Amino acid sequence: MKGNHHENTFLDAVCSLIKVKAVHKNIRKELRAHIDDQKQAYRAKGISEEEAAAKAIEQMGDPLQIGKELNEAHKPLVEWPVLFTIAILTVVSGVMQYVFTMVGTHSGDDLLMSLFRNFLLYAPIGVLVFTVAYFFDYTLIKKHAWKCYMAYLLVMAVIFGTSPAINGALADAKYAALLFVPVYAGLVYDFRNKGYSGIIFSGIVLVPAVVFTILIPSASTVLLIICTCLAILTSAIKKGYFSCNIIVGLAIVYVPAIMTIMLLLLTLRSYQTARLVSMLTQYADPMGAGYLPELLRTIVTNAKPFGEILIENQPLEQLMPAPHVDLSFAFMIGKLGYIPALAAVALIFFLLYKLYRFTKHQRNSFGRLVSLGGLCIIFMQVISALLFNTGVYTIVFGIPPFLSYGAKQFAFTMGLLGLILSVRRRTNIVEDTFTKTHRTTFITFEQGKIIIDRGSGLSKKP
Repeated sequence: MKGNHHENTFLDAVCSLIKVKAVHKNIRKELRAHIDDQKQAYRAKGISEEEAAAKAIEQMGDPLQIGKELNEAHKPLVEWPVLFTIAILTVVSGVMQYVFTMVGTHSGDDLLMSLFRNFLLYAPIGVLVFTVAYFFDYTLIKKHAWKCYMAYLLVMAVIFGTSPAINGALADAKYAALLFVPVYAGLVYDFRNKGYSGIIFSGIVLVPAVVFTILIPSASTVLLIICTCLAILTSAIKKGYFSCNIIVGLAIVYVPAIMTIMLLLLTLRSYQTARLVSMLTQYADPMGAGYLPELLRTIVTNAKPFGEILIENQPLEQLMPAPHVDLSFAFMIGKLGYIPALAAVALIFFLLYKLYRFTKHQRNSFGRLVSLGGLCIIFMQVISALLFNTGVYTIVFGIPPFLSYGAKQFAFTMGLLGLILSVRRRTNIVEDTFTKTHRTTFITFEQGKIIIDRGSGLSKKP
């Protein structure tokens, strides 16, 4: 009894210096196991229970020093370069809206004149969304995956019943539909260790989200959800989450997926078919369906390092439809010059590279799936938008992030970034309970000395 009292006093002293209370339970459990091992070793030498406990605790060392080192090992990871990059890109977004406003002032376009003022209103909302997502405990999605799934279906049903249709599509449904991605990561994780049936059920729960998105209708969002969820499921299969043959598992996923995409191609509307034809015949019909790609290629090939170009003595805003939305990157090239445009793109790609590194080296199994889902959405939106803006007519999965006008797009992108960085931030805090992963322990006991790993949180397979 007295030994237990000393043990609890030791553990309390250690945990008193560890600021993240979420890890106290696991640390106490691990330290107690080391104390028990040492105690049993002393007991084997014929030492009494009480004396063995006292010696085992004494051999652990100074509890205050151990607490300080464990606090360092379990600190949240704050990626200041990434946060600084996001801040710069937010400023770049504001600059672009200011440029659009100046253009609108000179041309008398009331819509463009209001963009910077509107940005000053929605930018703080986007920063707030980022902050909430950044400090959000993403493991709650894992713990309540099915509740999140039912809530998602309910929200989509409400949107379909209340959202107004603009140009034949539901205005508020697109970004709501994409909220399925982190929920899907939770569902896939919930099906782990269930073999082929887990893979099949992972495909079944995807169907309602795809159907909802088809009914919006938004072919690009459908493909974005399918591709992102396929990436999540593929990663889970290859990492052994389902404890099954990888090749058979991938076949179960991709055979029906390819068939679904082929069926979607059969349901394309006439304007979507024309866009697809333009993708395959980039230089066809320059005065018809190929007009816009030809215009964009002209802007890119005639751009100056700095400053504005004119096309047939006309300013770009008179030739480009909605330059503040889908075509903002091409407008930036033609209005400000290709060096400012390349600098902005370099920042975006630096951000994508860092997010990729975080995802690749994320040791928490569920956190890896969440990060991968968010990264796939942002990556596909960036790449498709850049290709589109440089004259390669392709399927556009979203307007260029940070360069375009749009409160919903900005808030959604900031939310995704916050969620990915939340996963990264909790790398040293969240314990991975998935048996197939290589669990990293922070505490080892060698030659009578306690050793604490104070690494950076990047795990490596042994």
